[in-house]
Amino acid sequence: MNHLKHSNDKSLQIFSVHANKPMAILADMRIIFCNRALMALTGYSADDIGQNNFLQKIMSDRNLERLFVNYGEAEDEGFTCKLLHIPVLLKNKSEIGCEINVSRIAWYGRNAMLLIFRNVSGSDSSDDERNQEYKIQTIGLLASGIVHDMNNILASIIGFIELEMESGFQGNMGRTNLQQAHEAAFRAKDLTQKILTLGQVQANKKSIIDIESVVEPLLKLLNASFPQHITIDYHRNNKPALITADPDDIFQLLLNLCINAHHAISGENGKIEIRLDEIHVQPIINVHGLSDSPTGYIIIEVSDNGHGIEKNLMTHIFDPCFTTKKQGMGTGIGLALVKHIVRCYEGFISLKSVPGKGSRFKIFLPMAAA
Repeated sequence: MNHLKHSNDKSLQIFSVHANKPMAILADMRIIFCNRALMALTGYSADDIGQNNFLQKIMSDRNLERLFVNYGEAEDEGFTCKLLHIPVLLKNKSEIGCEINVSRIAWYGRNAMLLIFRNVSGSDSSDDERNQEYKIQTIGLLASGIVHDMNNILASIIGFIELEMESGFQGNMGRTNLQQAHEAAFRAKDLTQKILTLGQVQANKKSIIDIESVVEPLLKLLNASFPQHITIDYHRNNKPALITADPDDIFQLLLNLCINAHHAISGENGKIEIRLDEIHVQPIINVHGLSDSPTGYIIIEVSDNGHGIEKNLMTHIFDPCFTTKKQGMGTGIGLALVKHIVRCYEGFISLKSVPGKGSRFKIFLPMAAA
């Protein structure tokens, strides 16, 4: 395994700046370099970490598969930042939760991946992570105080819409608009109620859904509320995009990604693209001849031609209350909620952004069994 003190590669600037963060270099699905912080985190020596089967030792089949998917994406697409939240098995047989940021780098002239680990397990988590948890708790307390009033306002809106519909409102277009407003108001009511359960996914509302059924009402809402200089293109998948989820969660996820894209667009000729796709993966067979990994992932992609994200900010944009927007434009909560929803559904996020050209978010969610 390479040693830091014997190298003058430019990529090592990352290690000097973030020396206290556990990091590793991955090439050909094998760790070829790690720093002391990673050894301290896992309890393994550099020689242990450099073994071909090291990743199989510390990750489950499903999470190793996520890394495979990320690895292929990063090789094909240049600089990419991924966010994974996975359990990692330490040498002492205890387990911690880690968030891993993955990006493509050049290492001695070869394509490689930089893995930056962050311990996000309870009492073992960093002060930074505990501050984020405190922020989420504070947001929940503040939000619960306004949900009651918001529900009263929405109840009034719904009531007036229903009265107008019952009064025999003339015109097909007018009635259609009222029906859409009625549906949007009820969806808003459901979303405000979800604020009270921030941080929870309600298992009793999960079912097999086609994401297409969520995108259609979302497009109606976006086209009615976004400025006319922003066009929204939806690229349908030829196959049903089936996942097991609460449709309200997926609606909230997509809505926040699209609002984030809207805020990133400042000039004329803005463009937001939504795509549904899928990726099938080869099952990883363990020593028992079994695999706990899904057969594939549904990919939700939202891209824009906005101002993009600076590279040094990409690992922070999912942090609660972190925002680069002007006052009144954002709270720093939207992408934190996206990250939380994806984590609850055992998915992961891919982000690619070029300053001045735009950003592309990919959400990978396990495909529902046929």
